[in-house]
Amino acid sequence: MAENVAVKNSDKKARTAKPRMVVGGFRFKYVFLSVMILLFILALVSHSPEDMAVIEGGSDELVRNWIGPAGANVSRLMFYLFGVAIYPITAILVVSAARPFLSFPINRRGYIGALISLCLGITIFFAIWPTDFCSYTEKLGIGAADVPWSALSGGVIGQQLAAPGYGDIEPGLIRRVIGTIGTCVVASVLVLTGAIFVFLADWKSVVFSFFSSFDSIAGEAGGLLRRRQTSDEEELEDAEEKVVSEAKPLSLFARTRETNETKAAVLPEKEIKPVAEVVEAPQEKAEIFPDPKKVTAPKLTGDEPLLRPLSGKKKDSLDMGRSSFQLSSEFILPPVTMLQKQEDAKTQSADWLEESKRILQRTLESFKVEGMVTNFISGPRVTRFEISLAPGVKVEKVTSIANNIAMELEAKSIRILAPIPGKNAIGVEVPNAVPSGVSLRSMMETPEWKAAKAAIPIVLGKDVGGKPVVMDLSRAPHLLIAGATGSGKSVCMNTLIMSLLFKFSPEDLRLILVDPKVVELEMYTPLPHLITPVVNDPQKVPIALRWAVNEMEKRYRILAKVKTKNLEGFNKRPIPSEPVLDDAGNEIPAKMPILVIIVDELADVMMTEAKGDVETSIARIAQKGRASGIHIVIATQRPSTNIITGVIKANLPSRIAFQVGSIVDSRVILDQKGAESLLGRGDMLFVPPGGAVLERIQGAMVEDSDIQKVVEFVAGQAEQNFDDKVISGDESELSGDDGEMPEGDDDDFDESSLSEGLDPLIREMVAKYSEPSDDENIIKSLEILFRERKISTSYIQRRLGIGYNKAAEIMDIFEKRNLVSPPLAGGSKRNILVFDEIENN
Repeated sequence: MAENVAVKNSDKKARTAKPRMVVGGFRFKYVFLSVMILLFILALVSHSPEDMAVIEGGSDELVRNWIGPAGANVSRLMFYLFGVAIYPITAILVVSAARPFLSFPINRRGYIGALISLCLGITIFFAIWPTDFCSYTEKLGIGAADVPWSALSGGVIGQQLAAPGYGDIEPGLIRRVIGTIGTCVVASVLVLTGAIFVFLADWKSVVFSFFSSFDSIAGEAGGLLRRRQTSDEEELEDAEEKVVSEAKPLSLFARTRETNETKAAVLPEKEIKPVAEVVEAPQEKAEIFPDPKKVTAPKLTGDEPLLRPLSGKKKDSLDMGRSSFQLSSEFILPPVTMLQKQEDAKTQSADWLEESKRILQRTLESFKVEGMVTNFISGPRVTRFEISLAPGVKVEKVTSIANNIAMELEAKSIRILAPIPGKNAIGVEVPNAVPSGVSLRSMMETPEWKAAKAAIPIVLGKDVGGKPVVMDLSRAPHLLIAGATGSGKSVCMNTLIMSLLFKFSPEDLRLILVDPKVVELEMYTPLPHLITPVVNDPQKVPIALRWAVNEMEKRYRILAKVKTKNLEGFNKRPIPSEPVLDDAGNEIPAKMPILVIIVDELADVMMTEAKGDVETSIARIAQKGRASGIHIVIATQRPSTNIITGVIKANLPSRIAFQVGSIVDSRVILDQKGAESLLGRGDMLFVPPGGAVLERIQGAMVEDSDIQKVVEFVAGQAEQNFDDKVISGDESELSGDDGEMPEGDDDDFDESSLSEGLDPLIREMVAKYSEPSDDENIIKSLEILFRERKISTSYIQRRLGIGYNKAAEIMDIFEKRNLVSPPLAGGSKRNILVFDEIENN
C-alpha cells in the first residue's frame, strides 16, 4: 500500500514538474568566452582596408589591425558577409553572451534560431538602402562613393537578398520577387520575432523579478503603515474612555477643553507649525461627549480652502476669463511649422572639389597665366574658386579664357568676378555637381530671420557661401525684379508675399496685387490684407496707381499735421488726449498701415495706351513713397528698354535679375553683364540698397500647397475690407492738375449729346479752331476740349470709341493748331493752351 502511494506521488510530481531551468553562475568557460569577445570587438574596431594588401604581399607596411593578421582576416570576413550591419549584430551577440553572468534563470530553447532571425533581419534592413551608407562603406573598403548602388552596406548576404537593382544588375532575391515594401515587411517580421524570443528567453525572468521585488517592498511598507494607524486609534479610544469614567460634572466648555487637553497629551508629540486663520464649518448640534467613531474630518473642496490666508486677495476668475478672451481675439501670425520641411542641403564631395580645383589650375598653366587656386567656398548651387594672380598679371587674362575654363570643367556656364569685391583674388563660380534647393522654412528657422531687426524683412535665399540673406524692404525701398520665363521670378514674388504674411497682420499691412496673367496671384484672393481685389485688367492699373499717388500725398499732409517725418515716427508717436483733425476736418488715425504694391507683369501694363500715366505714377511713388510707408515691387519677364524705361530704372535702384537671354537684357536690368550666365530656377543677382556690388543668391522656394495653407489660416481670422475707390474712384479725385484723365468708366456721359444742346460760345470756339477738311471725329474732339476742359489721347479714344492711332493723330493736329502743348517730360501729359480764351468767353 505504501509503495503504491509512493508511486502515485512520484507520477504526480513528474507530471507537474516545470521545464528545466539553468541557473546562471560563473564557469571557467566564461573566461575564455570573454577573451574571444574582446578580441573580436578590437578586430572590428581597428579594421583597415589597407591590411589586405599587406596580408596578400602587395605592401611592405605593417598590419594596422590591433589583433594582427588574424584580426585583419576576421574583420574582413565579417564586413564582407554582413557589411555595416556587423556593428549592431556584434552588440546583440555581446549582450547575449554576457547574459549568463547574471544570477537569473534562463530558458534558451530555440535561442539560436531567434538570434539568426534577428541578425538576418538587421542585415536586410541595411542592404535595402546602400546609398545612405556609401560614405561608411568607402572607409571600410567595401564600397565606393562613385558607385553607391554597389556598396555592401548589408554585406554579401544582404546584397544577394535585398540590394536594389541598377543598370544591368538585378535586385536581390527577395526584392526581385516582392519589391521594396515587401522586403521591408519581411525584414521587420524577422527582427520583431527574433527580438521577442530573445527577450522571453533571457530577460523575462529579470523583468518579472524586478517587479515582484518592488511589489514585496510596497506590501511591507503598506502593512507597517496600517499597523501604525491601528495602534494610534486604539490608544486614542483608551484615553477617551478614561477621561469619561473619571470626569466630574463640569460645564460644557470646561469638559470640552479638558477632553481636548487630554487628547493633546495622549497623542504623539509632533512639530506644531504656525497656521493661518482657520475657517470653522457651522455645526447643527453640539454633543457634550462626541463619539470618536462619529467624528470625521471635514471634506475639502477646491472652492473653499480650509485655511484662509491672513493677507492678500483671491484672484478673480472673471478677470482671467476676460484676459484670455482678449488674447484669443488677437490676430495670430502663421507659425513656421505650417511650411513643409525640405531635405537638408547636399554638400559637394571632396573628390569633386579637388578635381575641379586641379582642372582649373591646369587650365591656367596651359594658357600661361601665372596664378594659383588658393581657396573655394561652396553654396547651394555654385562653388566659387578663388585665384590669386602673381604681381604684374592682368585680370583680363583670366576673363579672356572664360570659355576655355567652362569647357575644361564641363560646366553649363561659369561666371568670373574680376576681381572679387574686397579681396585680392579673382572668383570663378562653377555649378555644383549635386545642386540643392533652399526652402522657405529652412530660411525662417535661421537666426537671420528670427532676430531680424528690419522693419519689413523679406526672405531672398542663400548666397554663394550658404549664408541666409534677408532684405529690408523699408531700406530698398522699392524693388525691380526681371528675368526670363522659368527663371524663378514668380517663385520670388511668392516668397516675398509669404514673408510679409509671416510678419504683419491686416492692421499693419495692406496690399495691392496686380496680376495681368490672372493665374499667378489668384491664390491670394482671400487675403484680408488686400485693400482691393487682385487687379487682373491692365486698363485698371493706371487708376490703382493714381489712387496710390493720391494716398501718398494724403499721408504726407497727415505727417506734416502731426509734425513727423515718416510713417514709423507717426505710428510710434504719443497719442494726444484730444483728437487732431486734418485739412478736410477728419480725425487723424492713431496708426496707418504699410502699403505694398506688387505688379507681377509690367510689360502687359506698359503695352496699354496709358503707358505714360503708369510710368509717371511709378516714378512719383518711387521718389516719395518711402517716408509715407508706400512701397512698390515690379516684376517683368521682358527686360527691354521700352518696358523698363530710364525713368523707372532711375527710381528703382534695388533690383533682382534672374537668368536672361542676352547681355543686352542684363545691362538693361543691372547696367552690367552677368545675368546671362546664371543657371535659372532661382539663381539670381541682387543689387542691395545703397550698393553697387552684385550678390549671387539662390532664391528660396515655397510650395503652392504651403501657400494655400497659410492663406487659409490668415483668411480665417479676419474679413476682407475693400476700398472701392482704388480701381473705380471719382474722376475729380483721380484727375491730375493738368487735366489729364486716366482710363476708366464713365456711365454718366452720353455720346449722342456731344453735338446737341451745346452752348453758343462753345459752338463759336469749335468753328474758330476747326477747318473745312476736319472729319466728324475732330469736330467732336474739339467739342470735348471746350466743353470738358480736359483732353488726352486715351480720353479721346474712350469718349469716341476710336483706336489709339486715330486718337493720337487728333492730338498731333491739336498740337499743330496750338490748342495743346507738346508732351511734357516724363510722360504724355499736355497743357491746354486756350484756357485763357475759354475763360474770357
